[in-house]
Amino acid sequence: MILPTANGMAKIQSTSQSKAKLDKTQVGDTRCIISYIFRHGSRACTSFLTSLFFFFFVGQISSSSSTSAPVNTGVKIPTCKFSMREKFLTSPADLYRVFLNQEMVQAFTHAPATVDGEKGGKFRLLDGNVFGEFTELVPDEKIVMKWRYNNWPSEHYATITMTFLDRSSETELKVECRGVPDNDEERTKEGWKKYYFEAIKQTFGYGARLF
Repeated sequence: MILPTANGMAKIQSTSQSKAKLDKTQVGDTRCIISYIFRHGSRACTSFLTSLFFFFFVGQISSSSSTSAPVNTGVKIPTCKFSMREKFLTSPADLYRVFLNQEMVQAFTHAPATVDGEKGGKFRLLDGNVFGEFTELVPDEKIVMKWRYNNWPSEHYATITMTFLDRSSETELKVECRGVPDNDEERTKEGWKKYYFEAIKQTFGYGARLF
């Protein structure tokens, strides 16, 4: 087709002509590939096809990975919750202080300990076998903390809530544990009874009445 233009006559190539030229190019490329294979043998053919596949496959992976959502690699473990209650012959204020004072923690654990008794403060005791962070403190009434054994899955913490209840001449401590791994439920219960409840009573005399 010929159309008039400002500079004279211009010939516009039809769509069928463009397609024909493209087809000739593709045929030429195919002939070059076949000629290369005949000259260099089957080993070259295998190498060429492998390279072609690799180029196509990597391109597909790159394209899909740029649009897909990130994969969550976190590991979920079965957990449980339970609660314990224990009575101590002392005031809520005195018992509350036992858990936040570094010297007192070292006394009832009979080992070095690090305790920062403030909200957001960290603690580490029992030779590093137990550690965590205080997340909520209500003076003389409640302590909430992230708590874990050092052999639990990385970054997994239980939530421990301790409530101090005034029972006139004694204090009832309610301990609620959430997020404890199922396979460590009994060990956690026994650990709290032995290394917290019994140890505190024996160290500070909060378990025997004096007449």
